[in-house]
Amino acid sequence: MRTRTLLLALTLLVMTSASKATVVTLIELGNNFVSFDFAIGPQPAAHNALSIGLFSSTGPTTGVAGTTSLFDGTSLLVQHASVFVGTRYATAGSGFSAIVPIIPDYAPIANGTINGRWTFLLTSGSRTFDTDDFFVTAFGDGGSAPGAAGQLGTVEVSRVTAATPAPGTALLLALALLGIVLRRRP
Repeated sequence: MRTRTLLLALTLLVMTSASKATVVTLIELGNNFVSFDFAIGPQPAAHNALSIGLFSSTGPTTGVAGTTSLFDGTSLLVQHASVFVGTRYATAGSGFSAIVPIIPDYAPIANGTINGRWTFLLTSGSRTFDTDDFFVTAFGDGGSAPGAAGQLGTVEVSRVTAATPAPGTALLLALALLGIVLRRRP
């Protein structure tokens, strides 16, 4: 039976003031994922899209594949495949709705009541980035309204791998136990 064990859990607090960035490299071996919490204030009526991810100034955003998930608390709002560490989301009525995932209920984002959590599970490729290069921005369709940045909370980077005992190790352990039992018999 394969069980998942957490090999590395690194929790970093991203400060809104000047902070030291922590450099992290995600590689496909080990099912790496990034997760962060965010908050965003009430939005103007013209804001109908949300952009989350890494700033492009950190280098090419392509070359990876993964699955992004957006949550409001523990409720999954939308999940989809992505070819960069980040994504845009939209309301059903926006011009982006044909090319990006739709958030069925955009009201918590518009009202500033979302208990936001965004995750990215890397499935192929690799990416190196600074932890303070993540962003959350709400904006208007086609960029017609000025963007409003969100505030990041905790950024968590983890590597989860499947632990499978080697057959040789199990055999050696079984023989050792058998030897102990046989040695104790009169």
